[in-house]
Amino acid sequence: MRIVVLGAGAFGSWLGGFLTRGGEDVTLLDTSASRVAELASRGVRLEGFRGDDTIKVRASAPSALAGQPAPDAVLVCTKPAAMDAAVREILPHTGPSTTFVSFVGGLAPFRLADVAGADRTVAVVSCTETRLRPDGVVECAFHNFNWIGELDTRFTDRLHALQAALNWAAPSLVTRVVPGMIWSKAQYSLEVALSTLSPELPAKIFKDRTARRAAAALVREAIALSDKAGVQAIQYDFFDPNLYRATNRGEGKVMEMWIHNAWIRHEGFRDGFEDEWPAKTGLSWSLSPQNPDQESTDLISDLRARAVALKVKTPLLDRFAVIFEEARAGKRALSMDNLHAVDRARIELGIEVPWSDEDPFR
Repeated sequence: MRIVVLGAGAFGSWLGGFLTRGGEDVTLLDTSASRVAELASRGVRLEGFRGDDTIKVRASAPSALAGQPAPDAVLVCTKPAAMDAAVREILPHTGPSTTFVSFVGGLAPFRLADVAGADRTVAVVSCTETRLRPDGVVECAFHNFNWIGELDTRFTDRLHALQAALNWAAPSLVTRVVPGMIWSKAQYSLEVALSTLSPELPAKIFKDRTARRAAAALVREAIALSDKAGVQAIQYDFFDPNLYRATNRGEGKVMEMWIHNAWIRHEGFRDGFEDEWPAKTGLSWSLSPQNPDQESTDLISDLRARAVALKVKTPLLDRFAVIFEEARAGKRALSMDNLHAVDRARIELGIEVPWSDEDPFR
């Protein structure tokens, strides 16, 4: 296949580098002239779990696709906020059989289908963490599986062709349940989005019982969305959506224990492979005046847009969005008080969460 990687940041460089080393025909595209020049002159420089390596790659601006044969696959590795514009820029230089492959988080794969066409869109759910250092080196943590699937759950020949290529980067599996994984990861990510309201790491934040209850209520609203969309959210990566469907206090206690322990396991798993990585570093979740347009921003807006389309009310998510935007604009200092404000909103809205009267961690 002739492959284009759209977005040569940390993840795109990591992915394009390993595919190139495996012998695939790959070109990395990026709108940053300095990043393109860096890659063209020095290659992709990698440090981390799989050792240190420098891989020579082809890199250019998106405009370089003009006049070239249409790529077989475009691997979309941009930030969610940049995805729509980046894809529209290269659409005229693709063909009817070009497959757009989303590696973008949140509900962005469904947005990609709206932009590029549902029949040309494939989604990959990947858990590899990468970080682009100021010196241009990409740091790579332990890579997990790539899960590849059609948004309509079919098995197709193009999935297996992509699987063969992506195996150069990480173990890659074809599955029918990628739509459920996308929804599940978005629901789990809501807890990370909630944690951006405080400068602490999620594992510390969710030791607070009020934060756990707010998280549970937000995730339950998001699960109602996937249910209405007719997609079953799938247990994935330290997240089991069915545990959030608690209907009594006993199940509520299990849900609370899950939220608390999942974050300890999640961050302990990461830190076990790279002690120098703060838990939020590679994820672009940290909220600050220097990083206002980050993954939480698009996740919240995508979930709310999907709620409108599905005619599902999400009153707590709507209130959370207001608090988040105030923090994003610098009108709220980042602190645990913001998470407590979300839970106060839950109480004001009359949203009940099945909960044990006794804190299981006291």
